[in-house]
Amino acid sequence: MFEERKAHMEAEIAHMNRALNMLKFKCWYYEQAIKDGSEDRLKELIPDHLPEEIRKAYENAHC
Repeated sequence: MFEERKAHMEAEIAHMNRALNMLKFKCWYYEQAIKDGSEDRLKELIPDHLPEEIRKAYENAHC
């Protein structure tokens, strides 16, 4: 019973971490787009040329 509940909670946490990473990426993305005045430069960065921390968040959100 406890092992089943533990597995369920771990799956929930993983799902929440993916959602959090997507939010981190989107916050960064739109902050940059506002600074740039467009999304053009950013579209060229995805996925291989993002800053490391943002790339990791992006990858985790899309796994």
